[in-house]
Amino acid sequence: MLPQLVAMDLVIRNGIIVDGNGGPAFVGDVGVKDGLVAQVGDLAEVVGIEEIDATGKHVMPGARTATGAVFFSSLSLHGAVRYWC
Repeated sequence: MLPQLVAMDLVIRNGIIVDGNGGPAFVGDVGVKDGLVAQVGDLAEVVGIEEIDATGKHVMPGARTATGAVFFSSLSLHGAVRYWC
């Protein structure tokens, strides 16, 4: 029997995770389910309905704007891509 994979609405893969908890940044994945951050770390066993390759980009799950809206920001020298929840 094959293992059952966990499904997320969105998986952002291989980003440089900056979680705002004061620890060092690390390479990992962010899983989003029902508009909320559900998992952060190695999500190799997780599939996403939508997947974004963030290799070489900083990903800040749960960062807030001045208006209080939560967004993911994936930054690079070539611009920024944002995913709003």
